[in-house]
Amino acid sequence: MGEDPLPVTENKAIAHVVTVADEGVQASTVNHHLAGLRQSQIRAGLPAPSWAAMARLKQVRRGVARRAAEKGQAGLVRDPVTPAHMEALRKTWGRQGDRGVVLWAAACAC
Repeated sequence: MGEDPLPVTENKAIAHVVTVADEGVQASTVNHHLAGLRQSQIRAGLPAPSWAAMARLKQVRRGVARRAAEKGQAGLVRDPVTPAHMEALRKTWGRQGDRGVVLWAAACAC
């Protein structure tokens, strides 16, 4: 049986980051994983880990981001939103009453 994941220590966090990075997870997703680990620890009634205080973890995260950039995985490139996209959203959300109005306003504010 494996080691108890809680409390999250710097060594455990580093091991997790290295493992998921080797599996091809993007650097930005690593941050989501760390947020999940933090929440797990808080829900267990333990103090929140301070990633900023973990110097070695910070170096590993930088290395993961650098490696991803070198591989061309720095981020997902998306096509721009066109007026046709916005019109399709307006038509769909227009049928949803107040909720649709709020969604449309949020989409237009971005």
